[in-house]
Amino acid sequence: MTAFSLRLAAALCLGLSLATSALAQVFPSENGTPVIDDAGLLPDADEARLVSQLAGVKADSGAEVWVVTLLNTALYAGGEDVAAYAELLFAELGLAEVPSGKAALLVVFQEDRELAIHVGPAYSAAQAQAIVDDLILPSFREDDFAAGIEAGVQGMIGQLALPATPVTEPATPAEPVAEPSAPASGGGGNALYWVLGVVAAGIAGIVAMVRRSAAKLAATPCPSCGKTGLTRGTVTVQEATQKAEGRGETRTTCPHCGHVDAVPFTIAKLDHAAPAKAAPKAPGPGDKGQGGGATGSW
Repeated sequence: MTAFSLRLAAALCLGLSLATSALAQVFPSENGTPVIDDAGLLPDADEARLVSQLAGVKADSGAEVWVVTLLNTALYAGGEDVAAYAELLFAELGLAEVPSGKAALLVVFQEDRELAIHVGPAYSAAQAQAIVDDLILPSFREDDFAAGIEAGVQGMIGQLALPATPVTEPATPAEPVAEPSAPASGGGGNALYWVLGVVAAGIAGIVAMVRRSAAKLAATPCPSCGKTGLTRGTVTVQEATQKAEGRGETRTTCPHCGHVDAVPFTIAKLDHAAPAKAAPKAPGPGDKGQGGGATGSW
């Protein structure tokens, strides 16, 4: 083979190598935190606060929530769409190995105006899509990226990592319950109706009380940001055993700024006669979770 042929072959190999590498995905460098803002969409103070909050979520629940912002798909995705890239990055960051599948990743491509959320099998794609549509995209369409990312992170924390009991409807006045008629003497059937009426009245009163309490909480301003919409739920911090009490917390959470008020409580020891509580199984086909992805553009 002549020298010219050798040079031509080398040039062809180099060109093929460059073409192949251009199609490969590129992943951002990790910085030791769950927030990688390569596109520079977050002010420093916001980024620092999110890093601290997400570290706390991981410590409290074992769930990992990550945020990655990138300039465009041309530099990173290598021909993959945003959903496929998010899934690859999810695995690259080790989130696919998080115990119980409790992991969520938000990826934003600023110049392409596209984003994706990928979640582990503990969560559902439907949950992720609701966060994209309802919490993130409204702010992104106003080019307020910091607010959209903030809302998305709080949604992932509140609805995925640390779900609290949602307030789904405002309180409504309880319908008046007709006074039960006095049972006729000797009428066993009427007595039964009277008892059932009393029970129904009690249940209606309890439901009304729960609704009023939830609505009152939702209307209470957050002590940190002043916005309304607080939710409340309980979290088990340490499971009880037959030898030791457990610990839990009742957490009041603001979905806007992430402020959390926690009130501790004690969980009684397990009854020696009762079997130990089985560990929750990983979600499988037909379960609520199963993981998956969600996308959006603005």
